[in-house]
Amino acid sequence: MNRLVIALLLSLCTLHVALAQIPAAPNCAVDQPPPDAGIFATPGGFLLVHPRNAQLSDSYTGCKVLWVADAPGRFIRLTTLYFENGRLRIAQAYEKSGASRGTCKLPGQSPGCEGLESNPLAALKLATWPRICMTRPDAPQCKKEPD
Repeated sequence: MNRLVIALLLSLCTLHVALAQIPAAPNCAVDQPPPDAGIFATPGGFLLVHPRNAQLSDSYTGCKVLWVADAPGRFIRLTTLYFENGRLRIAQAYEKSGASRGTCKLPGQSPGCEGLESNPLAALKLATWPRICMTRPDAPQCKKEPD
């Protein structure tokens, strides 16, 4: 697993529950990766990301969700990131069971949330490949750079 994923996982593992709640907004209630979710490849496996960059404006308000591909067809929600006008405001982490692990409200330096804002996996834009690349890496769209 690469350093970015490890850093995000470590910061999310130490989250303390805060009072922040993710509001009802686009993509915030998505609990399983939809077919148009993108993949972010790591040496240890894949993360699925929804929505992908093409669906996000620089002033996006709503959520971006990341899942770990645990087994074929089985995905574990890692985090839900809430953005307001393109800026990360809340990060909600989850246990493997799906239970909430904790929440960070940003900006701020809540214990366990240090460095979250600068982690590329928590950024509004994250370059991903189409989901088909998980199972068909030789597909033409998988030969291009991620977007």
